[in-house]
Amino acid sequence: REPQQLADALKAQWGGRYDDQSLLYGIVSLYQTHVVPDDLAGAIWQLLSTNPAIRDLGETTDRIGRPAHAFAFESFPKDRHNDSFDLLLVSPETGRLIGWEWVAVNDATHNITEPTVLGFTVWLESKFVENVGGR
Repeated sequence: REPQQLADALKAQWGGRYDDQSLLYGIVSLYQTHVVPDDLAGAIWQLLSTNPAIRDLGETTDRIGRPAHAFAFESFPKDRHNDSFDLLLVSPETGRLIGWEWVAVNDATHNITEPTVLGFTVWLESKFVENVGGR
């Protein structure tokens, strides 16, 4: 998978308004709507490893107690009236995305003055099934 084509395809899912933000939300959207094959997941992490907007926060646990590796991603350009970031939580065992969180550090519009989680998603399972409703 060619990195620039992958980045462009992921950004296009979210409209491409802010390059890094569109890339992040394209990835989250992909995981929310598809079973992501291992080779595609690997290509996504390789693509993100070269992105200077990503910060490695190290080991943590997700909202249901699983070990996770956290990566922070600035949500919006700093010239806005808020400061927020997104967290991608990756399983150190499988390399799969297992969680996403949107955190506001401060937001004058909504009177947020300390870090506040505005939204999150936890992936419990992602797999192909033979039929809808099948497990």
